Amino acid sequence: MDENFHHDNPNPLLSANSLSKICYCAWNAESERLNKGKKASFLRALIRVFGVRLMLFGFIALFEETVKLCQPLLLTGFLDYFTSDSNTTSTEAWLYATGVVLCSFILTMTHHPFCFGISRIGMRMRVSSCSLMYKKSLRLSNTSLNECSVGHIVNLMSNDVARHKTAVHTDKRVKVMNEIISGIRIIKLYCWEKPFGRLVENLRRLEIRQLRRTRYAQACQMGPYFASSRISSFLFTMTYVLIGREDEIRPGTVFMVVGVVQSLCFTCGVLVPLATQYLAEILVVIKRIQNFLLLEELENVASIIQPNLHTENIPKDGGAEKQRASWVEIANLTAKWNESSTTLNPLEKISLTVSPGQLVAVIGPVGAGKDLTLLPKGDATLIGDRGVNLSGGQKARVSLARAIYMDADIYLLDDPLAAVDTTVGKHIFDKCIVGYLKAKPRILVTNQVQLLSAVDNIVILTDGQLMGEGTYSELCNSGFDFFGLMKPPEDKTCEKDWRRQSCLDTLEESLATFQGDCRRHSVISVDSVGMTFMPESAQLPDEEERETGNIDLRVFIDYFKAGAGIVLFSLLFLYLLLGQVFLVGCDVWLARWTNEIADHHIALKTYYQISIRQNTTNVTRDWRSTQLEIPQVDTHFNLYVYAAMIVAMFALTLIRALLCFKLAVTAGENLHNMMFARILKATMEFFDNNPTGRVLNRFSKDTGQIDDHLPWVLFDFLQDCLVTAGVVVVSCVFNPWVLIPVVPLMILFIIVRRYYVQTSRSLKRLEGTTRSPVFSHLSTTLQGLHTIRAMHMEQQLTAEFDAHQDLHTEAWFLFLATSRWLAIRLDFLTAIFIASVVYCCMLSSDTMDPGFVGLSVVYTMALLGLSQITVRQSVELENQMISVERVLQYTRLPIEADLESKPGQKPPDTWPSSGSLQAKGVSLRYSPSAPFVLKDINFDIHGGEKIGIVGRTGAGKSSLITALFRLAEPEGELTIDGVSIHSLGLHDLRKVISIIPQDPVLFNGPVRRNLDPFDEYSDSQLWNALDTVQLKEAITSNPDSLYMEVTEGGSNFSAGQRQLMCLARAVLGNTRILLIDEATANVDPMTDELIQQTIRNKFKTCTVLTIAHRLHTVIDSDRIMVLDAGKIVEMGTPNQLLSYGKSGWFYSMIQKLGKEEQEHLIQLASKDQNINSESSSSSDETTRHPLLGQTKSCNPNNSLVDHGWTRANSLGLNNKAFTVEDENVIYEL
Repeated sequence: MDENFHHDNPNPLLSANSLSKICYCAWNAESERLNKGKKASFLRALIRVFGVRLMLFGFIALFEETVKLCQPLLLTGFLDYFTSDSNTTSTEAWLYATGVVLCSFILTMTHHPFCFGISRIGMRMRVSSCSLMYKKSLRLSNTSLNECSVGHIVNLMSNDVARHKTAVHTDKRVKVMNEIISGIRIIKLYCWEKPFGRLVENLRRLEIRQLRRTRYAQACQMGPYFASSRISSFLFTMTYVLIGREDEIRPGTVFMVVGVVQSLCFTCGVLVPLATQYLAEILVVIKRIQNFLLLEELENVASIIQPNLHTENIPKDGGAEKQRASWVEIANLTAKWNESSTTLNPLEKISLTVSPGQLVAVIGPVGAGKDLTLLPKGDATLIGDRGVNLSGGQKARVSLARAIYMDADIYLLDDPLAAVDTTVGKHIFDKCIVGYLKAKPRILVTNQVQLLSAVDNIVILTDGQLMGEGTYSELCNSGFDFFGLMKPPEDKTCEKDWRRQSCLDTLEESLATFQGDCRRHSVISVDSVGMTFMPESAQLPDEEERETGNIDLRVFIDYFKAGAGIVLFSLLFLYLLLGQVFLVGCDVWLARWTNEIADHHIALKTYYQISIRQNTTNVTRDWRSTQLEIPQVDTHFNLYVYAAMIVAMFALTLIRALLCFKLAVTAGENLHNMMFARILKATMEFFDNNPTGRVLNRFSKDTGQIDDHLPWVLFDFLQDCLVTAGVVVVSCVFNPWVLIPVVPLMILFIIVRRYYVQTSRSLKRLEGTTRSPVFSHLSTTLQGLHTIRAMHMEQQLTAEFDAHQDLHTEAWFLFLATSRWLAIRLDFLTAIFIASVVYCCMLSSDTMDPGFVGLSVVYTMALLGLSQITVRQSVELENQMISVERVLQYTRLPIEADLESKPGQKPPDTWPSSGSLQAKGVSLRYSPSAPFVLKDINFDIHGGEKIGIVGRTGAGKSSLITALFRLAEPEGELTIDGVSIHSLGLHDLRKVISIIPQDPVLFNGPVRRNLDPFDEYSDSQLWNALDTVQLKEAITSNPDSLYMEVTEGGSNFSAGQRQLMCLARAVLGNTRILLIDEATANVDPMTDELIQQTIRNKFKTCTVLTIAHRLHTVIDSDRIMVLDAGKIVEMGTPNQLLSYGKSGWFYSMIQKLGKEEQEHLIQLASKDQNINSESSSSSDETTRHPLLGQTKSCNPNNSLVDHGWTRANSLGLNNKAFTVEDENVIYEL
């Protein structure tokens, strides 16, 4: 439906591109005022663009209010006709009646064009403001990016009206939710659901507390609205009584006042307060937007270009034939992140020249100032949010391919080979960096020493300073030890300075850490190392679910159950009915009172014939004999009863409003809590298939709808529905002829509503689903902001954002248009109903009391607008319930297994004692319809063993960790110390396993909470852990120490420091099992070695599983597991695997490295030759899975004769001698 709905040429009056240009020009004029020392005003810019149209509609509104005041005046002359002493003729009465009816039709023809036009202006303001903010976000400086979070910007765009203090709490909640959704994988791995749950609950509690105060204040304002006109009528009547002129209370006068008061009450009692409230809130919104637009921008921003991405325009051999003379020259460069930066590690006095065609390598430790990140964030349209369906190596290759497509003059490459395996890395380096781009100046930041011999020049950075420069041979001849980079300095901390990595690194990598990569790998063949996507079925995230048809009654039931128990709901229903009874009763009592006064005057005229002729008076009857026959009016009794009914009516309407808003606020609170609790327990499959923006939309826009709009709509509908019913009943009771037009009009009302609601509901759902891509695109843009800038993709991303906005605008415009379509037709039907009542009164004037005529007509006049509002609100209630429906969808998400073990199955506190791991027939897939990423995995790992896990990109390495943590439920048997992980609660399982993830995640908040969210450890324990990972000096350099604030995504830490923080978490955990998931892929060899030393010292007795692309990281492992296509193809000691020569998988991976690196690794592996024979035969045997079909022979010393070994342990056998039967051939070991 979305595809058919969208078109390429949106209405230019509503086009985001056109509107943003107009608004951009107006804001530029304000920016120029700022440059001249004057104040810039976003409000003035909006007035400059939309002020004339607003003024025009203001005149229409003034004309409408004038007509509203004229209608009660015409009503006075009409009602006078029904009094016995009236001088109004029948013709005049018919003219007055026609005037009252015409006013109704005029109001209908002016009100709805006014509302539609104002709505369009508001929509254009929103679209232009969002486009302006999006373009601003593309130009934000590093300082500005630290001042405003992704959640703040999303909330600024998603909520049309700021809610004063509530908006502050909402911003914080949405910001935290953005971090939680983005970092949910880490939260689950660390069992941090409870502390983050408490954090959100506390923020939500503050938000609800302020929201409840606001709603109660609004209930006090809106609840007595219908009572206000009755109170005004009472005060008018009481004034006449107090001054002794009660005999002048005539129906025409009273109901003229009632009509005027009703009009003024709506205008002054509803519209003016709402206008004042919304004006104040709009000014807050405008101020927030203005502050955002005034944030610091990048200086000298390059012009936004539209890159040509057609393959036919890619020059061959890197454009060598063009011979473009491009080079880089840096002279005495000193760089800081921002003007107020206090970081200690800027680039200082760097001088460098890169000639055309020269390849320069930049090396150095973490935090030296070398990172120039051009890592991809993924194109959500083609790949999926956060590149969720690509592995880390695939993302790196997408980024590199994107850079090549740019055909740039100069290439800055920030270690693009770190995330790929050695085979792919060598291919990329040889064929792409050295080959294809050979004519371009290239600066390659790398920590892979084996590549340095192939580069033209090497630059060594340390602590932001240029420590050395030269060719590989020159530096070697000078005695420089490249492999010394792997060794940490003695008695010194490698992280002694508190600084940020490059801005590109911090924003890209810190937000990339939140990706929660599901790692559904594809297989890379040896012959083709190009990027391979996942299977087609897993290419993109699922389309957002959108319900169809009527809102299920169950949605309403669940909403009211969330908001109230049976007692509160019953009380609300009772007060709603009693309030309406007293509302009608007050009017009926006033009409009865005026009828008594009219009857009294008629009696006086009948019983006393007074003639005055020539100064004499003749009385036809005796006064005393007829006095008792005159109807008397007990004025004080009527007034007291009237006053009592007014007081009761006021109390009841106020109480029902408070109860209704209490129910709505409580429902919003409970629905949010239910949804949040379910989200924390949802499976990783859900997060892999749903972009962050889509999930965040439920917690921002949908929750905002439930909090802000639904309470108003619910209360308004219930109140208006009762008033409308009261009007119809009163009109029919006092004039039964009205029943004749009422029946067909009711049928028409139902037909029109039913016709409208089918379209409206679909449009509302469509509006919701077209809104999500706007926020997803915004979130993705902010996460990949520096990649976008580096690739000059601002114009394309802006065009895509405008396209998303145009699609949403089209849905919203149609929704507004259909709403007005309904409203104008229903108001015309109501005007016909008013005409029916007025003319029926004229036809039955002889039998109608003037008071009841006035009551009927005034009621029907109030029905104009009210009837269509009631019907529209009934539809709007259904539309608003779509937000409830969307929230309820998330309360029914599939969840993980129980967090706690069942009684009787909880393991003892001493478990696991050794940390042994056994797998038998373990297979894994991420959903029932997805292919297996692990296939029949078998291994036996003894407690305390150090296992290295290697394999090409997509081999299933990280999927093994997924299986161990049960982020996806594996098939087969997987045990820890003999206890099946399937029998344990997830927290009981995950708490005994520590992990250092591939993507280090830090959350906004104090350092202490990032290390110990449960407050389980003392400060001294935290300092010991930080000292162990050599971060203590960096933390103590900050005045706040352990309570220093970590910015969003940990952007004030370098990538290496973030990884060391994760290591500190593992040190604190002190578990028997440690998993390391490519934790050193993005750090320099020195930090890598620091991490490895810490693991060797602190986890020497623990079972350690290390996934790594850098083979030197795992070369000293007890055994190495080689994975390919989800299967174990080799497993043994490093020396054993290397002894297989060219036929070995591990050996072939080492052959892809440089010669010196090969020799270095072989030398390290040779240290494992003296292995205990018993251990070798039982736990260190070599595993080879058949690849070529026929298994031949082997010897008991584990020496390889040919391909196709099957390891005993892979079959669960640990004996020295066993047999394997293959194709009727028996082999004995």
